[in-house]
Amino acid sequence: MSKLIRSRWFQGLVAFAVIAVMAPAAGYAVTDEEIFRDFRFNLSNPGARSLGLGGAFIAVSDDATAALSNPAGLMNLQRPEFFTEIRDTQADSSSIEQTLFGGSEAIRSDTLPNAVFSPSFISYVYPTKRWAVGVSRLELNKADNNTQSAFLIQFDPNLPTATIGGMGSIRTDLSVWNVTGAVKILDKLSFGATVAFGFLNLQSHVNNSITDPTDPNNPEPRTIYETMIDDSDTDVAFNAGLQWKPLETLSFGAVYRGGLNFTVAETIYNDQFLGGPPTLSQFFGSPLDTTFNTPDSYGAGVAWQPMPALTVSGDWVHIKYKDLLNGFQAGLGILSFTDKNANFTIDDADEAHIGAEYVFTAGSVPIAARVGGYTDHNSRIFADFKNGGFTSFANNNSFPERSSTTHFTAGTGVVVQGKFQIDAAAN
Repeated sequence: MSKLIRSRWFQGLVAFAVIAVMAPAAGYAVTDEEIFRDFRFNLSNPGARSLGLGGAFIAVSDDATAALSNPAGLMNLQRPEFFTEIRDTQADSSSIEQTLFGGSEAIRSDTLPNAVFSPSFISYVYPTKRWAVGVSRLELNKADNNTQSAFLIQFDPNLPTATIGGMGSIRTDLSVWNVTGAVKILDKLSFGATVAFGFLNLQSHVNNSITDPTDPNNPEPRTIYETMIDDSDTDVAFNAGLQWKPLETLSFGAVYRGGLNFTVAETIYNDQFLGGPPTLSQFFGSPLDTTFNTPDSYGAGVAWQPMPALTVSGDWVHIKYKDLLNGFQAGLGILSFTDKNANFTIDDADEAHIGAEYVFTAGSVPIAARVGGYTDHNSRIFADFKNGGFTSFANNNSFPERSSTTHFTAGTGVVVQGKFQIDAAAN
């Protein structure tokens, strides 16, 4: 009898969790599901030279990567240039664990990104003395992540632990094709602009389940509900930049990069565990529109050459991460659907970049050595409960901010036969 009571209590907890979210919602966007927990966009300037300088490239921008770092920099090119970058990215895995109710219950969440190796930027630029044009392709987000979350409930120390959990995977391919033009307004002042055409392909699947080994009739995992996305969308954004060189040894730059906004269809299904109506799919309206936004950003930079062989550069960049919250919808995550008032937020970020490059020759071959560093602030949507205390399994501890970090970079470059330049850098 005691096992039956525990089993019914456990199912009742899940039933309360679902009923608790049955309230009108203002709109739908990227949700609080685990698959969207640790998204990282490639917002750094493309190119190994820029990376070696810690991303401080807004005022330098003197190669084909200027289409993204600062479109006005295309005017620095003296002849047509083809550029390609191959980047190997391994995002950090994350693991969050906390105990509840005196230690008898626990929440655990893990995000496990897979390494991505791909051509991240390709461009071609054709310059003249007064104007320049270019085309390029950027991989803004290419991710392959697996996630899992669970809260563990132990009704009796002598009995196995019961679990409500979710397991999911997400694969994204967000590429941006750019058409860039630049013009020299004055001898020392240039302006450039880019039209960016974004293409998003997104596939995801999440299975949220309940496992109650104390129930002799149903000891195996049972699905509560599943969600799935297999869709694509397109959008257009605009970038613009200025570059001013008051002196041969000093230059300033400013740039604005517009964000992209996509909408994909998300389906809720296999949600008959608690019966209904309404089921989750009926309440949310399946398929529902899930928006996938990239943030606007703008910045300014300065570059100085105290001697012909040495360049020192610095950038400040502001990233509007709050754009990711446009229409954000709580309630679909397995750790959050116990609280219809779960509140999530994210902060805009100011990043500092600094770098230095020294060029020397080995015989007649120019070789560059580069070092740099930059700050990388929290870019994770996190829980924010104003009233404090325990209000949900999706509390401040189970959906925390990501810690800010400082990155150090180094790189080198060599010019081969006066026509080919090969650069490499590590972060």
